Amino acid sequence: MPPLTDQYGQNYSFVPVSGEAVLVIVADARKLRWIGRWEQKLRKRLPELNSYRVAGVLDTPTPSYADVAAVLQRWVPPEVPIAIDLNDNWANQYQLDIAEPCLLLLDGNNNLITQWRGRPKKALIEAVVTALQPYFPPVTVTEPAP
Repeated sequence: MPPLTDQYGQNYSFVPVSGEAVLVIVADARKLRWIGRWEQKLRKRLPELNSYRVAGVLDTPTPSYADVAAVLQRWVPPEVPIAIDLNDNWANQYQLDIAEPCLLLLDGNNNLITQWRGRPKKALIEAVVTALQPYFPPVTVTEPAP
């Protein structure tokens, strides 16, 4: 993938860490709330989740980087970088319809393991968490001793 920049002008390109799986979440910039909700729901159960977030653009004509960055800066917490992909490289590479969020599970060699599309609803969340558990340790709840 070509280098991308986040909403603060910082390099936020996808650099796979050899041997580590990553969940890539790609959505249209107008659907950012779904990226955040996916992150919240998944991190609650998989705190070690390694993720990379991408805002694609479905608008025609394509808005400027500054326009997309301004929206991201307004709605996304500063500690959450989101790559701005004005050319929709991610969507094109994986043939994604980003009108709804798309989640891609890549292995440590950058190979696609599986993918999902949709809003974070209970049945889909369960399917995603189940598929991610072998790659990211789930939260273990221990009962206090009697």
